[in-house]
Amino acid sequence: MRLSRAQLPEFSWRTAVIALLLASLLVPVIVGSGFFFPYVVPRNLFFRVVVELGVTTLVLALCFGRNTLDLHDEPIFWSLVTFLAAATLSAFFSPASTHSFFGDFERMGGVWAWLHLVLFFLLLRALRDENWGWILNVALAVSLLVSVRAIGQHSDVVSAAAVSDGVIGPSESTFGNSGLLAAYLLMNIAIAGYLATSSVRYRLLYLSAAGVNLLALVYAENRSAVVGLLLGAIVGGVTFATLSVQSRKKWIAPLVAATLAVLIIAISVGIRAFPTSAATQHVPTVLQRLASTNPAGSDESRTMQWRAAIEGFRDRPLLGYGLENHNLVWSAHFDPGIYKIDTDIYDRTHNQFLEMLATTGLVGAIAFLAIWFAIGMTLVRAFRAGRLSASAVAVLAGLQVAYATYLFFWFVDLNSTMLWILIAALIASRGTVGSVVLETTGRDTEEPAFKPVLALASILVLAAVLYGEAYTPLRANRALARIDSPGESVGQTLSEFDLLSRTSARQTTHTPMVMAQFMGSLRSRLSYLGADPGRRRILDRSTIMRAVSWWRRRNFTNRRPTNSRRSMPSTRQSTSVPVA
Repeated sequence: MRLSRAQLPEFSWRTAVIALLLASLLVPVIVGSGFFFPYVVPRNLFFRVVVELGVTTLVLALCFGRNTLDLHDEPIFWSLVTFLAAATLSAFFSPASTHSFFGDFERMGGVWAWLHLVLFFLLLRALRDENWGWILNVALAVSLLVSVRAIGQHSDVVSAAAVSDGVIGPSESTFGNSGLLAAYLLMNIAIAGYLATSSVRYRLLYLSAAGVNLLALVYAENRSAVVGLLLGAIVGGVTFATLSVQSRKKWIAPLVAATLAVLIIAISVGIRAFPTSAATQHVPTVLQRLASTNPAGSDESRTMQWRAAIEGFRDRPLLGYGLENHNLVWSAHFDPGIYKIDTDIYDRTHNQFLEMLATTGLVGAIAFLAIWFAIGMTLVRAFRAGRLSASAVAVLAGLQVAYATYLFFWFVDLNSTMLWILIAALIASRGTVGSVVLETTGRDTEEPAFKPVLALASILVLAAVLYGEAYTPLRANRALARIDSPGESVGQTLSEFDLLSRTSARQTTHTPMVMAQFMGSLRSRLSYLGADPGRRRILDRSTIMRAVSWWRRRNFTNRRPTNSRRSMPSTRQSTSVPVA
């Protein structure tokens, strides 16, 4: 059947933006081979490139059309901009300014990451109301792929444990870290719930999708997400009961949530009282872990980080140490008691709010809390305007409580934080009518004001950013991965040292450690390599010799840099510590 022109969607700048936004939702399933931190670097670089292309498209649309940008009534956007400004100011005065701006390959955070999240919000606000169905449904579809993978992993682990009598570990799916997976699933449960409130026809389908995500969340075995989901359900239920003044069944939701809370508390008490009973063995592992929580015992490593963050705030109360610099806080306030419990190296507080207080000071912490306040204020406005139902407000408000609870024990991560920003943009789109991009009609006889200089500048900036902050880090990361997991000859691996010594990539925290570790692995062969004239020329290069000298000084003095790890992480693993 042939389609007429009227049936085909007209291609426009907004179509391009929608396509790029849909592509960005694939971030959680991107895992590249041959990368240093493959669960972090490729998806972050991909997300940034997509956002940069989208913003350039938007700028060009503003330069060559009758379009204008109206941001005067966008409290969430301006709260994000305010936080970005506070984080930038903190980074300027940070003792590790570059790391605060650009982070490292392990996290890919910092001011640069938050800038892209703010621009991501702006692109989402360029959508019309009818475009949001595509965004939310694709996000949910991707989450189902992730959840099915997590459920499949759990089944495989259970089967293997039954044969070898092993321990059933948490599912990680495409994340390499069960804790970060849990936050992502938490977001998608809320997206499914919101879609269920707005579509009666497909309500059962969306609730089924929420159930699949919930099952995967249970298999992720993350206590923080489960507690957050429970508190969010209670708050959402109370919110629904409060706003639904005409519904006779309005108290069913809070009663169900409260009953579930009592049941989980009762199970936890029973597990603590009878830890070896037969019934305990059949309880989901996440509830067993929840029942065994001990802030003064196995979980004390977390409270140590919290105390260090508070001391770090006292050191620099106004602007803090800069984003991504909890490692400096921990180095300044190291507690030797950590050796009795866990690893001694921490680059995260595992409490996002305390981390903001220590790394961005009062200015950044207040600005961060202002984002949540703006979201709440916009939710109220959207409900009063009749653009959100009571059930939708309950779901979205409950999510904010759930995510805040999760962040009280964890930290922001691209996979979940980008969805938090997406939902914030959804709320903003319901708080005001229409897109922030105002388009004049074709009847307007006024000639559009072209801005070719701005358009050219935006293209040049895009080219510079793509080269300097996408291609350059990509090359450096892959070179670092080849040194960390050498599979070629020594000469070919050593050639990567030259690339890393000349690169302008800023995520170089791990570079000297990986170089030194590789040179250390050659210790028994240095004399042999030096005897061969061809190989000696390779070793004689100044960059190589500096690495050797650095490694020898470290080895002979028996000193280890405060920010190194006991053993370098594999390039095929995530190094986040799933302690919750």
